Amino acid sequence: MGKFDGILLCSDFDQTMGVGGVVTPDNCRAIEYFQQNGGLFTIISGRNPLFLKNHQEGFRVNAPLVGYNGARILDQNTGEVLHSGGRQDMLALDIAEQLWDTEPTVRRVVMHDRTTHSLTCHREEREGTVRTIKELRDACEMPLYNVLCCAQTPEETEALLYKLRRIAPPCFEIARSWAAGIEIICMEDRKGPAALRLKKMLGARLLVTAGDFENDISMLEMGDISYAVENALPHVKAAAKRQTVHYEQSAIAAIVAELEKEL
Repeated sequence: MGKFDGILLCSDFDQTMGVGGVVTPDNCRAIEYFQQNGGLFTIISGRNPLFLKNHQEGFRVNAPLVGYNGARILDQNTGEVLHSGGRQDMLALDIAEQLWDTEPTVRRVVMHDRTTHSLTCHREEREGTVRTIKELRDACEMPLYNVLCCAQTPEETEALLYKLRRIAPPCFEIARSWAAGIEIICMEDRKGPAALRLKKMLGARLLVTAGDFENDISMLEMGDISYAVENALPHVKAAAKRQTVHYEQSAIAAIVAELEKEL
């Protein structure tokens, strides 16, 4: 039996494990050590799950991958869809359109549907993007997983966050996933419910979670043990049970080391 048997460690990707697809060597070694001793490790991210499947440099997950904040769960080996959430309506796009029509600080709207790519509506003409929300609607293939509203500065994003939270119905969570990006997420498709779904699916006895931004809060709240990295927002730290080092200091390695001391 391994010392980490029955432990499921779920981590956010960007600015928790690494950034831009780069994970530190110390994190990679810690993930391998954790797995060799019975632990289950995976990523729960707002990114497309296929991005997560194809950007494992120096490490491999050994539990299903979770993308779109929890709306889509893939088998880490075969790519088989194990869970598909999302909504069969355009309500998230309706909400984004209200801001698009009235707030020029919304520079782009990104739609994630059942296709394997995202589609972006951009203010300026750019290759691979569209110019109207109607074009997003026409291209959408249900279910619609989530919608992103993106500004250019943290200050603009803060103002948009306030307005979105005022107009969105309670069936959605409105949360930033980075300084200039706001997610419109179905409540059932948040990271927290996804982490619990994985825990049950895998029969894990202990759920450990790690994150840094607002879309990680539900996952931190649901973890039996949860860690906010040192670079996390203050209210994200408040949602976690523990705090660990800055992501640039190999936070996953620090978490694995701390867990080992307690076993």
